[in-house]
Amino acid sequence: MASLRPVAGTAAEILALLRAWDAADVPAPLSVETSGSTGTPKRVLLSRSAMRASADATHARLGGPGQWLLNLPPAYVAGLQVLFRSVRAGTEPVVQAGSFEDAAAAMTGPRRYVSLVPTQLLRLLEEHLRGHGEEL
Repeated sequence: MASLRPVAGTAAEILALLRAWDAADVPAPLSVETSGSTGTPKRVLLSRSAMRASADATHARLGGPGQWLLNLPPAYVAGLQVLFRSVRAGTEPVVQAGSFEDAAAAMTGPRRYVSLVPTQLLRLLEEHLRGHGEEL
């Protein structure tokens, strides 16, 4: 099961870890590296109850569980949350390997979600506008 080593691996490997971790009787907390966006990266411990509460609250706020598109690093907190929301929803996430448009088109769930940081959203908007001969 999860150890106190930071979560690492591919999206598929981390998804498998999270499925087993969520199903375990009494799992150890997950150790996750932060991205360090506000300074030096740190390790944080996340309990299963905290991860479940976060995923369930997100789904409640969005109107229900759905399929998630992962376009964030899977071993950092934001990407890990996307994968765990998929576990809680009982859905298979789509992992972006090429363009955002291709990944979004590969989604099949009745509810489809993506988690973006502001820079990603700005880049998607700029790319869309350039494709239509416009600028911000």
